[in-house]
Formats: sequence, C-alpha cells, structure tokens
Amino acid sequence: MLGWQHAYGDVGPTSNLTFNTEASFTISGVPIARDALALETGFDVLLSSNATLGASYSGQIARDAQGHTFKINFDLKL
Repeated sequence: MLGWQHAYGDVGPTSNLTFNTEASFTISGVPIARDALALETGFDVLLSSNATLGASYSGQIARDAQGHTFKINFDLKL
C-alpha cells in the first residue's frame, strides 16, 4: 500500500481535565505531521501444509517525524 496522509485543522492534541476539587489543567501532546507518506507491505511463506511464516512493514514518513513498525508472525495449524 502506498498513500499520502494529510491532517486538517489543529494538529496539536490537547485535553482539558478537571479533578473532583474543581482544579483543572490542560495536557498537550506532540503534534502529528501535517503531511506524511504512508507505506505498508508484507509477505507470507508457506513452510509446510500447516505452517506459515510472515513478515510485514508499516510506516509513516514526514519531514520532521517518522514512525515504523515491523512484524514477524508464525502460524501453525494443528
């Protein structure tokens, strides 16, 4: 999969929270990228009639931030 991700509006996450004592505060997170390239690929290899080995990659690449995920799985049918 190949795609482009574009965020509209405010990209900085914030949450306003309040304790039972009515004391309130705001938490701010790291802003997400406004534009990012999205990639995903993977494959499976049949090892036997009941065993499969697979691998996949997923990533988002932006000018100032990157996120990558690699997964390996093994499926065995008994």
